[in-house]
Amino acid sequence: MRTQFLARRVGVALVALAPMAVSPALAQTPKDVTVVNTETNPLPVRNVDQEGRQPFQAQIEFQIDLADFAFGEAEIPEGKRLVIEYASVFVYGVAEQAWVTSGSVSHYLAPSIVPGPSGYTVASQPLRLYAEGSVRLTVLSAIPPFIPIQVTGSISGYLVDVP
Repeated sequence: MRTQFLARRVGVALVALAPMAVSPALAQTPKDVTVVNTETNPLPVRNVDQEGRQPFQAQIEFQIDLADFAFGEAEIPEGKRLVIEYASVFVYGVAEQAWVTSGSVSHYLAPSIVPGPSGYTVASQPLRLYAEGSVRLTVLSAIPPFIPIQVTGSISGYLVDVP
């Protein structure tokens, strides 16, 4: 019984496929497009990829007071998501690590200690990190400071509406 059922199904499938002819697909030849708008009536153009993007940059300043680390935050407007594309930090002292945090995700910046008597640290890097609510910039000092260490950081990117 089962064999007859399968044989009928296979037979129906073969009959259904039989009339199909195979032929190559051909593309039309390219044609020029002529725009006839004048300078007084220009062709409207919009960038659909960047529609709704709002530029964003924030400077975050804080200091490390006799501790190992400190952080500063930048607030993100309600209903917006920040797409961070670049972060940098300048530490007026020797820093071991610097990182940008959004929620539970962190992106670490590679610090470079600038030689000389002033002993400061810089770190900057392009990145892609998404943040809602706030974004935090944290710096870990190489050694606990004897005097407060000033930290200046910047974050740049763009805002988009939260769906």
